[in-house]
Amino acid sequence: MQALEDYERRTADERLEFLGALTSRPLPRNNNLDVFTMPLAVDQSQLLKLDPDEIYPRTLPTFASTEFHGSMTTEQMSAERKHNEEYCRKHFDNHVTSSSLTAILEKLGGTAFSTKFNALKGSASRTLQDLGPKREKHLRDSVLGGFKAESQNNQCANSSGTRPPEIYINNRYWLSALARIALPEPLRSQSEVMEFVPGPGDYLPPQRGYEKQRKYDAALRPSAADSMTIFNVLVNIEYTSFDPPSYTHNPLIGTSVEIGKYQQAITNAVDLLSMQGTRLYIPTLSFHGKGEKAKLFVSILNQDRLEFTVVENCLGTNLPTVSAILALFQQASLYELGFNPIFSYKFTKSDFGFLNGDAVPGVAHLPDCDPIELTGKTLSPLRSVPFGRSTLVLEGKHRVSTKIWVVKVTFIPEPRAWREKMVLDALCATSIPNYVPNLVGWFAAVGSRIPSESSDESLALGTRRKRRANQISTLSPLVPRHVEAMAFESPSDTRKLNDVSLSVTDLINAAVQIFLALFDVFNREIIHRDISMGNILLTADGILLIDWETGRRFKLDSPPPSGPVGERKVTGTLDTMAYYMLDGKHMPLPHDDLESAVYVLLKALTQTFKNPLEDPEWQRNYARFKWDKGDIGIDDLKLVRDNLWSQKGKRGIIHDIKQTFREADEHCAVQFIDVLLSMPLPQERWSSETKLSDHTGLDATNYDAVHKSLDTIIQDVVKKLRALLA
Repeated sequence: MQALEDYERRTADERLEFLGALTSRPLPRNNNLDVFTMPLAVDQSQLLKLDPDEIYPRTLPTFASTEFHGSMTTEQMSAERKHNEEYCRKHFDNHVTSSSLTAILEKLGGTAFSTKFNALKGSASRTLQDLGPKREKHLRDSVLGGFKAESQNNQCANSSGTRPPEIYINNRYWLSALARIALPEPLRSQSEVMEFVPGPGDYLPPQRGYEKQRKYDAALRPSAADSMTIFNVLVNIEYTSFDPPSYTHNPLIGTSVEIGKYQQAITNAVDLLSMQGTRLYIPTLSFHGKGEKAKLFVSILNQDRLEFTVVENCLGTNLPTVSAILALFQQASLYELGFNPIFSYKFTKSDFGFLNGDAVPGVAHLPDCDPIELTGKTLSPLRSVPFGRSTLVLEGKHRVSTKIWVVKVTFIPEPRAWREKMVLDALCATSIPNYVPNLVGWFAAVGSRIPSESSDESLALGTRRKRRANQISTLSPLVPRHVEAMAFESPSDTRKLNDVSLSVTDLINAAVQIFLALFDVFNREIIHRDISMGNILLTADGILLIDWETGRRFKLDSPPPSGPVGERKVTGTLDTMAYYMLDGKHMPLPHDDLESAVYVLLKALTQTFKNPLEDPEWQRNYARFKWDKGDIGIDDLKLVRDNLWSQKGKRGIIHDIKQTFREADEHCAVQFIDVLLSMPLPQERWSSETKLSDHTGLDATNYDAVHKSLDTIIQDVVKKLRALLA
């Protein structure tokens, strides 16, 4: 415990240096809330092309005849490998670059980190020379024996998960023994706070939000940790005796055995980045091949790309290089291993299920704001895929009141710098509305600690080749992302609208406040554009509207969206998105926020309904109404919207759900639904056939006309809702 506390203090001092290197970005002076344009320094030649032989999916080869891979059967392992291959093909096609070892180390820890590596490499070379031929050969043979035993054990281990004694050299794990070669003599006798350890049997134990069967061969983690968890894996390490994947092309795309192990290593890194959402980088060491000619892939995964380099003959002529890398990581601070210097981390915290040794954000440090002590509780869902929108919301303790701090960390593309801050400033220009949490601190960095690499630092290997039309998925481009952090003061009693303790009356009261708040938002010439279940919170004092990042200002000179025929630019949360916003081709109106609020309230009403949940008929109706299933597409969502609004009195989803409420004597819920759907939405755009028509009902550039329409709708619905309450 004392060693961990000493390490926390040492890294806290080093954090200031790293935070200073994250150059703060000033708020841009730009009245246009839609796009803040800045040049993108993206060298597309950095992207690795696909191997032509691996463009089309092939049958995955089966594993060893032992029928076991650790505790998984061949069938289970083949299914896992197939999933990994599909996953990497879908997400990593356009996000893999090849760089030099120096460039990767400087991204992690700056030029000082690279200089320290060179010193350790020289020390390792001298140590090997001083040993003499016989002792040097014995050491090299021991290292090769450890790697051979480790890689073969990971391929053909029996179901008991026992590990061979060869992976230890003089009672030290072979990676740690190899790292000691590079350490100067005074440091070799010190016990390490950070230590390389083999994986726990086969898999990390299930923990909060993580139950996948991912295999972790080894890791760098605190030696004083109670047990190995995903929260204390600082560097992920993988082994295999299979030949390495080709790195003249994207090494993650393909179905061969060689590629499969690297896919596993990187999917592990994705899981780490998801669970440790404040990190800037996840380093991975992946050993491939046999004997002295084995290769070491050194990679770092961040919010926009996977970047790797390869050390040839890593256990032969380049053994000093590998020893120096291991010693460098073992001696590194948290921030040199990719942790975010906006935070101080705790290793001795056990709140919310964390164990001693887990790296948990303990304090948030934002300029011109007092340090914010964090509880360890995460208020946002985990990101499910790499390179998508990444937002992490953490809870903090308020020192002088019952309120809490909410720290929001977002990795977003460069062109959208300070988007949410600009919207909030415009919203609060004259007065701070009571439905917005109080913003108390903010910080934005230019990017990762080291500026983006120049074209000569990366290996230019061309772009990906064409594929069949039916195989092309929508790939997000490789766009640099920067980190923005914002701190809000928020009531401690916030709840979502689907809290099961809420009654129908509570939801009706909330509906009145939501509609009035949305009207006030438009009075301030702002549109939220992402009204969803997670963005409306209920407190004892009223509702809170959060997450204004996609908001925009209603301006008379805004032209309608334009683009290639068939192009969609969808913004918001799909399951509650307004009908015409699903197209992505129409100018947003405040009516869209109103329509989204209806979907939120309908979902909250059904999700808080307790009585008949065991009834199969209710379950079928609810499944039809619950349109936020992951496999439902935009066109299907539009059909659901059409059914919802145009067939209110006919046999359909709403009719069946209202019938269930009637049978449960929840007549107020039925009336609530009728009032919500009495609004002339979506946006007064109805044809004579009572089906949804084109975007022709309102002039979307006429503020007065739009305001008058919104005022009429909201006054009417609020009057009806208050009558229900009476």
